[in-house]
Amino acid sequence: EQIKPQPTWYEEEGVLHCSTVCPGATTIHRVFEVGESTFEDPNLNVVWQVSTYWDGDKLVTSEFTPDGKYNGGRPVVCSRWVDSNGTFISRFEFGGAHVHVAYCERIL
Repeated sequence: EQIKPQPTWYEEEGVLHCSTVCPGATTIHRVFEVGESTFEDPNLNVVWQVSTYWDGDKLVTSEFTPDGKYNGGRPVVCSRWVDSNGTFISRFEFGGAHVHVAYCERIL
């Protein structure tokens, strides 16, 4: 059985934050700021090279592992935005036909 991670997103002073509870693994905390950065993923045991930028109303990250451990070293591109219904959408592209889309709804 696959256990899905449980992300919580929030914005603070124009910066997007995400805390993802990974049942049976380490919780991941990420900060998405425009520019170049690195991110160490303790669950995959990889270091990502990350480029973050705005494309209109979408925050885009292009991430790859220089050692080629994930996705063959090819970038994973993710666009994140809020639609007209207030749903936070993340669209992941892996460089082929495979695309993953996640929908996060606000819990009040």
